Amino acid sequence: TVLREEFASLAVLLVLAAYWLVSIRSNLNIGVRHIIPVLPLTFVLVARELRALAVRLPLAMNFREGFALHTGLVLMGYFAFVGGLLLWQAMSVLRVQPFQMAYFNEFAGGPENGWQRVIDSNADWGQDMGRLARFVNEHHIDKLALDYFGSSDANRYLPGKWEAINACMPPRKGWVAVSTMFYQNSAATPACDYRRWLPLGKLTAKVGYSMLVFHVE
Repeated sequence: TVLREEFASLAVLLVLAAYWLVSIRSNLNIGVRHIIPVLPLTFVLVARELRALAVRLPLAMNFREGFALHTGLVLMGYFAFVGGLLLWQAMSVLRVQPFQMAYFNEFAGGPENGWQRVIDSNADWGQDMGRLARFVNEHHIDKLALDYFGSSDANRYLPGKWEAINACMPPRKGWVAVSTMFYQNSAATPACDYRRWLPLGKLTAKVGYSMLVFHVE
């Protein structure tokens, strides 16, 4: 009976379990994009349970309290709570536009700090090179030390205005820009950690959400 009544949910759970098992055992671990296929199915299950809870909640409260509760008020409060969560989610997503790739929810630190929890294409894929070029032009910067994580040609955006650096090179003076990927990843080698001479407390600007800019005196 349970199998017949809950066949759809059990089938979705089986698919999710199989996908998670394969993903966890895989040696390929280069981004959250590999588990994105589980999200729609998870949303379907969560929505189904929320709907079921909306039906069960008034009955459960009546039973536990021993007196009749106004079903309409109970459901109104429930839907207001769920609606508030959905509104929060929508506002959280919209406020990061047009930097969709940098989105992190507030519990993860938001787009401003989410990059400190992950590396690689989870937050940074060189998407802010064009914005960095505009920053350089607007601030009349003649020379920039740059450690850029991405596939764009820096010579196209910053012709004659940049020099390549890496985390293990000696500190530079003047303007320095480092992709969050390389900044975060440098901590794996203390002798090369960018934080030794580019602490976040001295951050001059953040271009987009993936390029850290410092001015070293």
